[in-house]
Amino acid sequence: MVQFVPLTLTEDEAWRVILYVRSFGK
Repeated sequence: MVQFVPLTLTEDEAWRVILYVRSFGK
């Protein structure tokens, strides 16, 4: 998997990615 680099994201972008991955992974 691609390494997650939170430092390159704002909190809002990070949450969008997290929610997207979680919904996609279900």
